[in-house]
Amino acid sequence: MRGEVGRLIFAYLAISFTSGTFGFSLPYYIPHVLGLPGWVMGIIITISGLTGVVLSWPFGYLSDRYGRRRIYALGGIFSSMAMVVVAYAGRFEELILAAVISGFSGAMLGSSYNALLADKAAGESRTRAFSLSFFVGTLGMAAGGFILRALYPLEMLTGSSLEAHRLFYLMMAGFTLVSPLLAMSVSPGIKKEGQLVFMFPKRSAKYLVPYLISSALIAFGAGMIVPLMTYWFSLKFLID
Repeated sequence: MRGEVGRLIFAYLAISFTSGTFGFSLPYYIPHVLGLPGWVMGIIITISGLTGVVLSWPFGYLSDRYGRRRIYALGGIFSSMAMVVVAYAGRFEELILAAVISGFSGAMLGSSYNALLADKAAGESRTRAFSLSFFVGTLGMAAGGFILRALYPLEMLTGSSLEAHRLFYLMMAGFTLVSPLLAMSVSPGIKKEGQLVFMFPKRSAKYLVPYLISSALIAFGAGMIVPLMTYWFSLKFLID
């Protein structure tokens, strides 16, 4: 993909990469590096997820009204901010703040990216664009998990696991800003005038409801299992 569609997909790759790194590292970082109880990690993940779900609808309206590109860029900036807060967090309350910021980020990104990509990819190229976007996003998250091995040389450099994680999160926060910069390089998407409505469109309800139910079930299962995998491996196999 070239042009604006290509830049958007690269923007999605960048933020998927750092999100994967961030998400896979937290279940180890919170209990083993910060020394907080394991249940704290579950609370942080829950708050982030619920915040994103609750705010996704109003941010969807705002992205239509004020520009999807702007909302996406703000989501990338908020994602970077969450990583910075976690890097310097040492208390439960500070992690709660990071979780809320992360939830805002997820709502902004999730409610604007696909619509913005649909604006830029017209006709037959739209199917290819969405297929490539999904593949690139999944690949980016997986690669983000593998890059965690960079923590070992950082620990040798800093002499501390805590300082290594802080430096790593700050590096990821900086790299995350590549995503909003790329998004702002494309032309503005379509804006729609209208009022905020908290109802399904009646004509699309029979298609939206099954899609939303299946997506919710998948997200529910993934939300329980994926973030806890790192912590589970650590407890099960005593892997640090």
